[in-house]
Amino acid sequence: MRKLICQATFVHIFHSESFISEKYKRLKSKGKAHNEALVACANSMAQLIFAMLRDDTKYIADPETLAKARALADSEAIEDEMEASAKA
Repeated sequence: MRKLICQATFVHIFHSESFISEKYKRLKSKGKAHNEALVACANSMAQLIFAMLRDDTKYIADPETLAKARALADSEAIEDEMEASAKA
């Protein structure tokens, strides 16, 4: 089951724009390895799938949530740059 969710997450990350693909980009920018970031995103995907099954709802891609995820990634990238320049 883990392998299937990881494969689905891999396809989703590289073919869709969502908070999961933004999470992958954020983790990669922090220096995480591909597989480590992929498994973290697969965990998020599994939690999302479980919640959809539990609540009997459909997945709706929300542009507002995607915008918030991008803003979070940008703010974390700025903080990382500031920390790196302070250490130098």
